[in-house]
Amino acid sequence: MKSGNSNKTLRHSIIILAAAFAAFFFLTYLVGSNTLCWFRTMTGLPCPGCGLTSSAKALLRGEIIQSLKYHVFLLPVAGIFLIFILRNKIAFFKRLHESRLFYPAFLILFVLYFIARLILYFPSGPYPMTYSRSSVVYRIGHWLSNRIGISISGNDRPGPDNAPSPAASDHASRSAGDN
Repeated sequence: MKSGNSNKTLRHSIIILAAAFAAFFFLTYLVGSNTLCWFRTMTGLPCPGCGLTSSAKALLRGEIIQSLKYHVFLLPVAGIFLIFILRNKIAFFKRLHESRLFYPAFLILFVLYFIARLILYFPSGPYPMTYSRSSVVYRIGHWLSNRIGISISGNDRPGPDNAPSPAASDHASRSAGDN
């Protein structure tokens, strides 16, 4: 009897998790986001892990420098997962895992690296330290500002580039010729 309830709970959990993933991927598609990071998709801001996937892809292509530019912590993060997975197989990994300082020290270094990247590069630095205008927050703000009639930025078009639209360029050149 207990096993049946446990299986039913597991099935319900899997269904809820699958529905949450499906909703997130649909939202990502809806807002035109090119990232699978939920934090960036929702807020437009980079998270501490932003760039890890791009870093891994660059490393797999053999582009070591580009991988490091995306995120320096790719290999240390992979090492953390390896230590966690193999903690019961390798004595040294078990000692690291059981240490009170190992994970907190790593987390502090990881967050300090993120803060340094924000200070040095955000919002117009190299990817991933840019603001994403395809985020849900930006889209809602843009939609509301259009309804209220205020401008939330100099260029209200969603998207990564800040180039003026062709219509705006034509209008500016005609206005300049009228003087």
